[in-house]
Amino acid sequence: MPIPVLVGSPPAKNSITFRGLNVNNPNDEEKSTYVIEDISESDAFQQVVEPFPDRDGSQAYQPYVMSKIFRVRGWVRGQTLRELYDKIRAINEAFHPVKAYLADSATYNRGYFPITFDVPTADTANYATGLVPSQYYVQALRLPVPSMSKFGGFNARIDFMLRAVDPRRYWQTASSANRTGNGAITCVNSLAGYPSFPIIQIVTTTAPSGTPTIARTSPSGGTVSFVSAQLAGATTYNLDMQAKTFKTAAGTNKETAIVGGSAYFDIQDGVSNTITLAGWPADVVVTVNWVRAFL
Repeated sequence: MPIPVLVGSPPAKNSITFRGLNVNNPNDEEKSTYVIEDISESDAFQQVVEPFPDRDGSQAYQPYVMSKIFRVRGWVRGQTLRELYDKIRAINEAFHPVKAYLADSATYNRGYFPITFDVPTADTANYATGLVPSQYYVQALRLPVPSMSKFGGFNARIDFMLRAVDPRRYWQTASSANRTGNGAITCVNSLAGYPSFPIIQIVTTTAPSGTPTIARTSPSGGTVSFVSAQLAGATTYNLDMQAKTFKTAAGTNKETAIVGGSAYFDIQDGVSNTITLAGWPADVVVTVNWVRAFL
């Protein structure tokens, strides 16, 4: 899904924001603004293809979407040269990949920040405004304003590339579901158009015993089993299904508590998912957090 540059009726600039800078603000004075004219998008796929050893042709295996590349073009406008260069500095600094990396505290895909925007939809039953608040996690491959021309007046050309290593478009609002004790957690993901990975928070009061498990039982998926001797009471743990990490809330690595052969799972799109807890103390509180994803 390309990032729309116009939304609404009549169409107006779609507000596009990255690291606090709105680069397509419909409320700006037109002589002092950023204007995005077009954004093109291309997926990068990976697929293993190998030859047959005894005849012509080849065998192709499952393709994967590795990343998504955007090309963004537009203009920076200022009412004076000083204002123009201030705006150039602001947009180049906001998208600078080194500055973004250093400003990010994440450990997974560090330096990739959300670029937020709206996508028009006719589904006003589920999106009352007719807009789906969306975001990709991106990093610039080159700076937005690479050159200047004496013929541009108080305008400078924006032309740069963005990479989203996670090709999913996400809803801007996170979803969650929880329960206390063993049993089923229902994660409604019927409006999503693509699977997404949850982060599951486990809050223990009583120390677990035996081999507690967390499984996606509908649609049938993976099961993660735990070594109870590695788990304590009165502790908060975070199980990240995408990063495949298991840590305490304080950041202590507890991956030794995961039983070998455990299968991490995602939240399937278009349906409600059932996450089933078994073998946990009756006072454990488990919360499944995920973000609705689209192509």
